[in-house]
Amino acid sequence: MIALQNRTPSPSPKPRPISRRAVMTGLTLGLVLCGITPYNDYYVAATYLGGNFFPVGAIAAVLLLVLAINPLLIARGRRDKIFTPAEIVTVWSLITVVSGIPSSGLMRYLIPHIVAPHYYATPENGWETTIISKMPPYLILSDPNAVKAFFEGLSRHQAIPWAAWFVPLVWWGIFVAMLFGVFFCLTAILRKQWVETERLSFPLVRLPALLAESPEDGYRFNSLLRNPLVWRAVILVTIIHTVKGLHLFFPKVPDIPMAWDGGAYFTVGPLSGIGSHTFSIYPLVIGFAYFIASDVCLSLWLFYVLFKIQCMVGSMHAWDMSTTQGIWGYCMGPTFVSHEEAGGALALVIWLLFSMRGHLANVWRKAVSNAGDVDDSQEPLSYRAAVFGLGGCYLGLFVWLTLVARLTPTLSAAILGGSFVVFVMLSWLVVQGGLLFVQHSFSAVEMSTVFGGSHVAQPALLATGMTVEHIGWQDAREFMAPSLLNAYKSISDTPVSSRTLSRYLGMAVALAVLISGIVSIWLPYSHGGALQLHNHWMYTGAPQNVYTWSSEEGRTFTSFSKDDCLHFAGGAVLVFSLFLCRSWFTWFQIHPAGFLTAGTWAMYTLWFSLFLGWMCKSIILRYGGTKIYRTLMPLFLGLIIGDCLNAVVWAIVGLITHQGYVLLPG
Repeated sequence: MIALQNRTPSPSPKPRPISRRAVMTGLTLGLVLCGITPYNDYYVAATYLGGNFFPVGAIAAVLLLVLAINPLLIARGRRDKIFTPAEIVTVWSLITVVSGIPSSGLMRYLIPHIVAPHYYATPENGWETTIISKMPPYLILSDPNAVKAFFEGLSRHQAIPWAAWFVPLVWWGIFVAMLFGVFFCLTAILRKQWVETERLSFPLVRLPALLAESPEDGYRFNSLLRNPLVWRAVILVTIIHTVKGLHLFFPKVPDIPMAWDGGAYFTVGPLSGIGSHTFSIYPLVIGFAYFIASDVCLSLWLFYVLFKIQCMVGSMHAWDMSTTQGIWGYCMGPTFVSHEEAGGALALVIWLLFSMRGHLANVWRKAVSNAGDVDDSQEPLSYRAAVFGLGGCYLGLFVWLTLVARLTPTLSAAILGGSFVVFVMLSWLVVQGGLLFVQHSFSAVEMSTVFGGSHVAQPALLATGMTVEHIGWQDAREFMAPSLLNAYKSISDTPVSSRTLSRYLGMAVALAVLISGIVSIWLPYSHGGALQLHNHWMYTGAPQNVYTWSSEEGRTFTSFSKDDCLHFAGGAVLVFSLFLCRSWFTWFQIHPAGFLTAGTWAMYTLWFSLFLGWMCKSIILRYGGTKIYRTLMPLFLGLIIGDCLNAVVWAIVGLITHQGYVLLPG
């Protein structure tokens, strides 16, 4: 069995072809997941099958292979035919990478944002004349019957108006193709630095790798799955979710509270300034927190607490505590918090690029001169393809933004520059910090008004730019880059060729976009309209935020904001200071990851479970030492497995009964 602690990477084995059955299994299950996800998430309203960087559907496929398929083959005397570790992690990788496409990774925002503008425009808000009429008409759905039927349902004998969607989907499809190209090229450049040189922890890959280990001779299950601590944790989690699920169907069954509204306890005096917050217990998050580096986990929950204290102090001293409508729902605090985190994000990316300057120099040399001393044969793409592909995709996106979306070159450059910061920062946070899902609280379009005032762009341009960010990466809980890095890490100790895997991943992504798009359009038309589906944010909140903010900016015409720029600079200085302190003082345990995520919905949801996991780990290490810490690892892995198994079971129950039970964060 693989040691439960981080292992030193072994020399890469000679690449071998990926088995056909692994590819077919991963593709089939991944595409089935893409077809089911919209129905599960928005009609049944059950736990998201994707929803984060550790999708339930992917781990369910692994559990199916190691708990059912492989044991059955062994029982029938076909041990030589069981799925190997390389095949299992290949299946997991294919499903993980595509799992976000039908949800927040693309379709959750693409489809509603295309169809929503004309529906929500009214004479009172004036969006039709001030914004929508000045936007490129081919980027939004204009057929009034198709728009109305999407939100309110089809009339009797009315067919789904597929033709009305063709033109906007073609134009947005070009944008999406280049965006996904950026993800593949960027991760090909970053992989070696983070996997082999810095050896980042990649906590989300640990459990799939351990589950994939082949059983020893004489056993049907590997040693992890035979460990009683795993199944004690699974039983505990199952009892909790069984009682809570039964309470959902039969209210007379007592509930087991797992979440408390913290705002109800702080309603008087200065404490009321803390605002909304929640105490939520997720066994899966507690399990992951056990494997996150202690300094990272400490910083994640500590900075959230400090963020709430900052809100309280701001309320006491009558600071401007207003939020920005365009990023409302992503930033859980006042606007100045998002500006501080934007400055910190830029500082982080500058630090990361500087720290990997040697690697980037080698990548560039290999790309432009084919330097013989730089080996890229084990990379997902050749460095030449990755470097010129990244540049070509970003150039294509710039042309698309300026010529197709009709944005100004300045605003287009700001959006793309902001996207690069977001992609690098969040990818690093996931592979280093192991966050189940992570978001950023700032918007490049909104930041452009901070530095130049709202007069830098007309409301229509701001709305188009904000739509691009919403569709592309604003809700980054499932964006593709971290999942690609996790996939390449998972096969780094197997004979699977990362370049071959990239080809199959590209194929899976293309098919997933097609299937997810069809189902995401079909669902509202076929089930009474989007307004009857169970996701108000997706169909109502997020699309309207774009136009509410843009319209307000057009009316106020704010000038250059000195205070907001100071918040931005303060965030950058703080992150640089944290990195310097960590470099100079070995005892310094505060990590910038906590500051960069403090004001987001992700941390609002996860902070208390991360605190509980950190506390358990700290107590165990302090009083039991490393030996007890390793002994108890299966218990915390069992918490993760238990939550995932129960999520799958209750998702199946939900598909049958149309009653969803949400048990995971999202």
